[in-house]
Amino acid sequence: MANNNKILTNVVGPAVDEQFPTVTGTTVGNRHTLDVDSPPLALAWDTTTTANVVYVGYAVTGAITSASVWRIMNVNTSTGRVTWADGDGSSNNVWDDRASLTYV
Repeated sequence: MANNNKILTNVVGPAVDEQFPTVTGTTVGNRHTLDVDSPPLALAWDTTTTANVVYVGYAVTGAITSASVWRIMNVNTSTGRVTWADGDGSSNNVWDDRASLTYV
């Protein structure tokens, strides 16, 4: 797999497990407002590995892409459907394996 990683660090973002508090927010029309009280995160995204898919991953800052510490979502750009690796938002996936994971 080509290195299509784009990673930002020290990004505050969403999560659902013990490492990351729940995100609260509101939606009005197509505008989404999120309130996050979270530690800094590494944010990775990939728009080129799979056609019509954007992979987005979150992990603690400093996480390596081969570690099982990533929370990964699959965004289908044709349908707008968002699915999660393993069907949950747990931080237990490997970013480098994103294209071969099961998304539910």
